[in-house]
Formats: sequence, C-alpha cells, structure tokens
Amino acid sequence: MNTENRDSVGSHRDRLKIANGIARVFACLHNAFPRPIINRNLRPDRVIIDQNGVAKMFDFSDAMLLPPGKLEIEDSLQGAFSYIDPEYVKSGIVTPKIDVYCFGALILVLVTGKHVEYQCLALENCCYLDTKNLTVDPRILKENGGMEEKKQFQDVLALALKCTQAKGEDRPDMIYVAKELCRIEKHVL
Repeated sequence: MNTENRDSVGSHRDRLKIANGIARVFACLHNAFPRPIINRNLRPDRVIIDQNGVAKMFDFSDAMLLPPGKLEIEDSLQGAFSYIDPEYVKSGIVTPKIDVYCFGALILVLVTGKHVEYQCLALENCCYLDTKNLTVDPRILKENGGMEEKKQFQDVLALALKCTQAKGEDRPDMIYVAKELCRIEKHVL
C-alpha cells in the first residue's frame, strides 16, 4: 500500500475491505497450518491494491515457520523500524503477536490516512507508537458524513490500538481481529 495506493483508497467500504482481507490472510497464516507462519514485516509498501480494490501482499522474505508444537522461537530481528513490535525488539522472540502489532500499525495508517509517529525511549531501548492524537482520516468522514461511518471507524481505530499494545499478551490473536473486522464490515454494507 504505497503512498499512491493509500491516497487512492478513500471510501470507508474500500478501507474496511482492505483491512478485512489482510486480517483474514494473517489469521489463516497463523492458524490454518500445523506450523504457524509469521510474516514479521507487514508494512504498507508490501501491500498493493488491485483494480478490484483487493489487497495483495507480497515479499514474504522475512517470514518464518514456527517449529512444530511451538508458538515462539528466538531469532534475529527482522522488520521495518516503523512497524516493528517493541517487545520483539527487546527479546528477539518471534511469536504470532509480532504480526498482530504490524497489522495494527498498518491499520492505523489506513484509518488515519497518515503514517503514525514513533517515539523512542533511549533508556529502555525501545520504540512505541505515539497514539495520543490519532483521529479518523477526515476524507472518510467528509465523503460519507454519517455518524454510522464515524462510529465504525472509531471501532476500527480502537481495534488497531489493541493490536499495537506494547506487550504481546495484551494484544488479541489475529483470528479475533479478523472476526471483529468482519463484524464491523457487515454493519457497513
């Protein structure tokens, strides 16, 4: 979802469709196989939107399979600084929650219409999202103007903030995220 694609994706339905599609892919990667697949590097420039408005992800070069029966493994740090899980930065432990964090950061871009700023804590050697003043992209609200759409995107924003909690244990699983986005999207159609 490079800048050109992000700017051309304006309607609330389009944005929800993209978020929902990506969430379903990640829920599948984490749950549909005997060994979960962790992407570790989801970010806007690795998502393109086709002519039908369907999100397509590419470049899984940083992805890894977790060992059989394991939900975490230690590995070298991979990922784009602006979308990387702060807990992963500290520990080097790969879990499905890494993708949940990246997805949440991506959804914040989709909902707010701009890249989210990161603040670094030099003493703790970690970065976190600056979520104090996040608002829904005014283009969505201007275009649709309804309270229903505003409420739906506030729900999506709240879900994205849950996904970007500093601790992995405080984040939902991708299957929950996908179901919640599906529920929100159904109220739009």
